[in-house]
Amino acid sequence: MRKNVLLFTAAFFLGIGATGLDGPDVIKFDAGLGRIYVACYSGALSVLHQDDPDHYRKLEDFRVQHAVHSLAVDPKTHRVYTPEQEEDGKPVARMVVYEAVGGP
Repeated sequence: MRKNVLLFTAAFFLGIGATGLDGPDVIKFDAGLGRIYVACYSGALSVLHQDDPDHYRKLEDFRVQHAVHSLAVDPKTHRVYTPEQEEDGKPVARMVVYEAVGGP
């Protein structure tokens, strides 16, 4: 999947521009699950699903610590890794691992 398609899809589903949300800092695609993960510096992680190349839907938005603006997806385990640099405004250095749950 090309990056510009990911950016457009994320912007559309997250309402970037219309809602005043921070834009996506990083977008990753898990081809095995057909999921798009979007991390925003403001402290949000969004999960979208690619039903087919022309159809997408939002699965979930959830809060993460502020300044989580990087992520990685393991294509074998489908785990999502996000480094945290802040917790409630205080500096930290840790990796948070999320398990993909449920089907599309």
